[in-house]
Amino acid sequence: MRRGTLIVLAGPSGVGKGSVVERLRSRDPGGLAYSVSVTTRPPRPGEVDGTDYRFVTDAVFDENAAQFLRNVFRRNEPPREPRPGMALIDLARAEKPLGEPVMSDRELAVFVSAFESTGFTGSINWYRNLDRNWRLLADVDPIIQQPALMIYGDRDAVARSERLAEFVPDVEVVALDCGHWIQQEKPEETNRAILKWLDQRDAT
Repeated sequence: MRRGTLIVLAGPSGVGKGSVVERLRSRDPGGLAYSVSVTTRPPRPGEVDGTDYRFVTDAVFDENAAQFLRNVFRRNEPPREPRPGMALIDLARAEKPLGEPVMSDRELAVFVSAFESTGFTGSINWYRNLDRNWRLLADVDPIIQQPALMIYGDRDAVARSERLAEFVPDVEVVALDCGHWIQQEKPEETNRAILKWLDQRDAT
């Protein structure tokens, strides 16, 4: 792999970053590689999604609520190669779901009805606020002293925390043969793990 120099061009929207990039690339067409970044503003005339920016708005979820939730709540999905783009946006636009559903159509309809009523912005804003939450809680002790049970799915695409025990010293870890939606995929096993942990705590 050829090593190069990373150049970060930053500035508020509308100050001309795109014009500078175009000028630099025209002067050295084969020497500069362009990383497509994400923006929440709408496309301007002539801009192409995935080429100029990856345009991300809450509307794609609101407009495809049933399709997105159907595609999200799945299990036993076949392995896929990583691909460029935004995985959640792709799920909202995908017409054909992969794997198997983790709940019945009747159960899924409860989620669809709720999000069609409220939209997705409130849920997404929690993630948008992560940095601010971190700053607000900077002086709070991050160590959880209470006893805790952590249940992982062995086939969850979300990686396990390598430092969990540092922040939760009195934690017991249980792993189940499932993906991300642990309670829906393995309800009986989840209940047994919780009840067993509670019984052991009562015994001590």
